[in-house]
Amino acid sequence: MVKFRKILGVLALVSAATSAHAVYTLNFVQSGPDMVLTGSGSLDISGTVQNAGIANCVGGNGYVTPNTICIGGGAAGITIPAAFAVLPAITSGANSFANSSTGPAVYVSVSSLYLPAGYVSGTAISNSSTFNGQTYASMGLTVGTTISRALPSGDTIVIRVGPIAPSQAQSIPTLGEYALFALATVMALTGFTLIQRRRSGS
Repeated sequence: MVKFRKILGVLALVSAATSAHAVYTLNFVQSGPDMVLTGSGSLDISGTVQNAGIANCVGGNGYVTPNTICIGGGAAGITIPAAFAVLPAITSGANSFANSSTGPAVYVSVSSLYLPAGYVSGTAISNSSTFNGQTYASMGLTVGTTISRALPSGDTIVIRVGPIAPSQAQSIPTLGEYALFALATVMALTGFTLIQRRRSGS
């Protein structure tokens, strides 16, 4: 019985590890003559007030204003008001409008978050918006700027300006790696328990 309690304890620890908070990152990077804004990651929107609503990126491909980022194409169908603390100024320049985009629309404005209609917590998001002929200077962006805002779930939206330095790129084990670790641990403990029982019974 004691051995099985230990196994359950290990499973509980592994379960807690697998629930590590996720991050959705927005990153501005100069690519040749253009500025490219990419978005990647996932978010847990549990614990938030969610309203049905439509918010379009102006022009259909995204834009950036001092306190707003809209990335991707199409309309965002989930509105989460007051999802995080108010964003500081992202840019000191005039409003910038993207010329092309990929992926679904994600809209971060002041303190509200807009996500694709039907978005399910934990689903990966990948999108981008390209601003032709723009630079950090022309868009009023300061290289090295990092803004983080946490959702009620503990997940984080991170906005970065400039290439991500190696020191900023964290190697975080994936769920698959945790699951593999859990399986190996349980198998080892179970095998050890069976061996001990056989020895006690012989």
